[in-house]
Order: sequence, then C-alpha cells, then structure tokens
Amino acid sequence: MPNSRFTALVEQFFSDRISEHELLELDLMLKQDKGLREAFIDQVKLHRHFSAMAYRPKGMGERQRMFREILEKARPAGEKITVPAAMEMVPKAKAGHFLEKRRRFLAYGLAASLLLLLGATLFFQLDQSTPSLEKYRDLQVQVPQGNGEVRLIVQGKEIEIAQENPSITYSEGGQKIDIDKKQTVVQADSEKEILNTLVVPYGKRSSLLLSDGTKVWLNSGSTLVYPSDFKAGDREVFLNGQAIFEVAHTKSDFYVLSPDQMVRVLGTVFDVRSYANEDFTQTVLKSGRVEIEYPKGPKTVQIRPNTLSRLDRASQGVTQRSVDADTYMAWREGVFVFENENLEEIAKTISRYYGVEIELDGEFHNVSSYSGRLDMKNSVDDVLDILKGPLYFDYNREADRIILTN
Repeated sequence: MPNSRFTALVEQFFSDRISEHELLELDLMLKQDKGLREAFIDQVKLHRHFSAMAYRPKGMGERQRMFREILEKARPAGEKITVPAAMEMVPKAKAGHFLEKRRRFLAYGLAASLLLLLGATLFFQLDQSTPSLEKYRDLQVQVPQGNGEVRLIVQGKEIEIAQENPSITYSEGGQKIDIDKKQTVVQADSEKEILNTLVVPYGKRSSLLLSDGTKVWLNSGSTLVYPSDFKAGDREVFLNGQAIFEVAHTKSDFYVLSPDQMVRVLGTVFDVRSYANEDFTQTVLKSGRVEIEYPKGPKTVQIRPNTLSRLDRASQGVTQRSVDADTYMAWREGVFVFENENLEEIAKTISRYYGVEIELDGEFHNVSSYSGRLDMKNSVDDVLDILKGPLYFDYNREADRIILTN
C-alpha cells in the first residue's frame, strides 16, 4: 500500500509543483520499492487514459530530464508514453495557461473523477506533441556576425551562396534543393527529421520555399532552422532575426519559435522580428489568425489582421496596437517604414541591411524620434543624408565604419 509521503510526491509530480530535491526522492523510492513502482505505473496509466496526453513539465534542462527519467520507469517495453488521438473526445476546460507548451486543464468534472480513482488531488494538462525550444537550444544556431555569404547548412555541410538575394526551393519531399535555378543539392531521405539551417548575414536577404509549400522571406542578420521535410505532426521552425511567413494551409499547425515567443498558425501571412540585439520581439499579422505564447510569462494572446503584438524583453510586458501590416513587410521590397523610432534603433536596421558597421559617438538619448519611409534601394549615404537633418547628426567614414556624431 503506497505510503503518505509517496502519495504526496506523486501529487506534486502530476500537478507540476515538485522540486528537484523531491524528484530525486521520488526517483529513489521507485528504484528501491517494486510495489511503489507498480503503483506509480498504475497511476500513470490512469493519468494517460483519462487525460489523453503525454505529460511534460514546465521548464528546461535538468528538471525536465529528471521528469523524463521517472516517466521512463512507467513505460512498458516497446511502448512510448503517448495516447491515441481518439481520446480528443475528452472534455477540456475553457480556462488555461502557458507552461512550456500549449496545454489546457481538463474539465473539473474529469479531475473529480480522477480524485476518486487515485485518492489524490491531481491536475492534468494536455500536451499533444506540441513544439519545444529545447531541441533548438541544443543546436548551435549560427547567428550571422557581420558580412559574408548566405549559407545553407545541409546535413552538416555548409554551402556558400554568392548571390545577394538568393531564392531557395525545396521539393515536396525535401530531398532536392534548388538554389536560384543554378545549383541543385540532393540530401539523403530519412525517416527521422533532418534539420537544415539558412544563415543570412548583414547586407543580404533570401527567400525560401519549404517542402510543405510555405514561403519565407528572411531579412538581413537572420537565421532560420527548419526540417527539410515535415514529418507527421506539427510543423515547426526556429527563427533568430526577422522573416515574413506565408504559411501553406494543411491539417497540421505551423509554429514559428524564437527565444521569447511561439507563434501558432493554421494558414496566414505574418512577420516576426526577434533580433538578439534589440530589446523587443514583435509579430505583425497581415491575414488569417495567429496565437502567440510567451515562455517567460503567463500571457497567451491571439491577434487579428493588421495588429502588432510586441513583447518588451526587460519588463516582459506585452502590448498590442492596430497597424498597416503592409508597411511592416515593405522591407521585402527594400523599403523600411519607421514610426517614432530613435536613432539607435534606426542605425541597427541600416547596419543590418547594408552590411556596414555604424557607431554612435555622442549622446543621442534626447534626440527626437523619426517617422517616415526610407527606400533602401538608395545608397547608405543617401539614406543617412535624409536622416541627418531631422535627427540632428552628422557622419563620417573611417575604414569600414560609419561614425555618427552630434
């Protein structure tokens, strides 16, 4: 008969309130006591049967690894801890919150039934093979540093692309890759997911057609990690930088993950901006509907067309406002639209686009902001000449740098 301490630990485990010390204590109990191990297996089976889910805890790293190890003790030989999709009929509660994935509490009536079965206060959450940042964090995602060629990384092999704005197209199965209709790359077919990486340095841009028909336009200084072929389940990619997505409609959800947010879509056009050297992450929706979840905060938001949602990285506050989405996607045609932007942020944009180092020499905090359109098809000097009047600066060149002074 399970003791009260074991029951308390199991309750903490399934309600995701267990500490690392308590995880070690539970793990030791399961190793030493066959009866407790069998009782735990029974509770996992009930947990799976009634909640139609594969349990995954919040958090990353060591704590998640310990959860997996404990759950493995309850896995029958040859069976994964998953549940048939038919259990989707299980009722779900309307209220929910963000942990690591898109999960929702089960209806309280179901939880009450489980109380009678398990004799403990257990709350369960859904996790239907939804995406995780973990596997991308394990990858050495290469963020472009300065100038260079566009690079496509396929099965560990780097391919440098000399064109300034290359177009890359994947075949339906993902094995054949066409680069500007001048070069063809073939990668071996695999039952496992193969992740490719596209690295776009400063001064370059690129467009990409994924194997599912989704179109992506990557801005300067961006990296996209994506499967060469989307296997069964949700479609997911990882972005560091800025990109416009025109998502092909299929039965599977599409996710754009970045360090500060996860955007879930079914078929839509939107822009994600998530540069490491900026103090915000933002999403602008042109058409369709998206749901955005923020791993470092409890907030989940849905936005409608012509809406901007911005996360302030320092405060973790989220704001929304109505915008003309086309203006935020005009960079695809070489036009940038600024709304009350300060000189520091504008300088970052110009630096990325032209692939030049720009240094601010002086105090610019009190300088007025700028609103307007800049045609980046002009030279960098032409653009700076337009800006230096309203933003009260001058500039000069030193070797490979442009220095702005006030």
